[in-house]
Amino acid sequence: MNQKPVVLGAFLGLNNVLDPLAGSTAAGGAKQSWEWLVQADNVDISDEHRLSRRVGYQGFLAGIRIEAAYSTADCQRMYIVDAGVLKRVHLDGSTVDLWDGLTGPYAWAEANDVTFLSARLEKIQIQKGGDVLAWAVPTPEGGAVVQASGNLAPGLYQVCFSHMAADGREGGAGASIPVMVTEGGITVQAPMIPEHYTLVYLADQGTVFRAVAALTHASGGAFTINDASQAAQGRELTTQFLGAVPAGIDQIAHWKGRLYGAEYLPEADQTVIWFSQPLGFHLFDAVRDFFLVPGHVLQLADADGHLLVATGERIYLYGEEGLSQVAEYGVVPGQHADRGNDGKTYFWATRGLCRVAPFENLTEGRVSVAPGIKAGGGVIHEQGLVRYVATLHSGGAAFNPRKHT
Repeated sequence: MNQKPVVLGAFLGLNNVLDPLAGSTAAGGAKQSWEWLVQADNVDISDEHRLSRRVGYQGFLAGIRIEAAYSTADCQRMYIVDAGVLKRVHLDGSTVDLWDGLTGPYAWAEANDVTFLSARLEKIQIQKGGDVLAWAVPTPEGGAVVQASGNLAPGLYQVCFSHMAADGREGGAGASIPVMVTEGGITVQAPMIPEHYTLVYLADQGTVFRAVAALTHASGGAFTINDASQAAQGRELTTQFLGAVPAGIDQIAHWKGRLYGAEYLPEADQTVIWFSQPLGFHLFDAVRDFFLVPGHVLQLADADGHLLVATGERIYLYGEEGLSQVAEYGVVPGQHADRGNDGKTYFWATRGLCRVAPFENLTEGRVSVAPGIKAGGGVIHEQGLVRYVATLHSGGAAFNPRKHT
């Protein structure tokens, strides 16, 4: 019996979940299993369903061991960590060492042209011009106040200190020190640290703290306040009760003008998500500005109107309404969340490629692949194609292996 020839149309993409012998039923009852590829090695499939061989690749950086890498949003600067050394990579493949002694895990974020890097023991920021600074501005500890000669009005005074980094970022103020003046003035011994100024603030009873001095490390920290007019024009203290970036965070993200950091508490099996002051990325309020997530958070990412928060077991979105669960499975460890040109954030989960917001799993219905034990991924623009590329450390088991009928 003669059979009508099968006309192969456009390829719809990869589908290794459907049994190719059984086919799938499209609208109108037509079988179309042949329009799917069950294996697609080294090929590209466009939105127009055209199949082409993917471009090749060639070596770029030789003789190095990349532990982490980041490209800025404008694609103008690339950074890597090579065996514990932070380096900037130029277009010709040459590198410049910026910071050393780093150990992983690593996480990156970017805000206002500043790149932030969280390593196990150090938190640093890379300025657009190339300067690398400590992310944290420490809160002063200690200091002393004694009476001295002068003509301050009798009464109770309070003195506190803050440190200021060389780039002008002021850290949180330490606890205030009270001193009763019956006659004379006040001599302070300010706590000093290298490469920082120490600001001295004074308040008498019923007034706000105002700056009376900015001391360099070379000054030794001694300063005398003998006239109330010294503080009359000083700027008001605005960083009281704030602290530095928490040292225990690992995952970081910039979202809605703040930097967020995840600190896992293994004894409670939960993660604290700390967030900075608005546009004050080095200032954190450890009393008020945090929320808790069950489990170990492995991924934080800006998802436009929401913050993507994902553990190894659950995926959440955080927004004005609080924390809401969107999937009963989690993500693979690694650096794989990236923003697409459609404004959505793509990431690699234990069940394949997902995006937010809203939450969608893009591959679970037609692609079966072991998720790996660690993943890297990003949205790549090349030769007119925009695609998400994932690289996996092999391991794990696919949740949706092919069902034979």
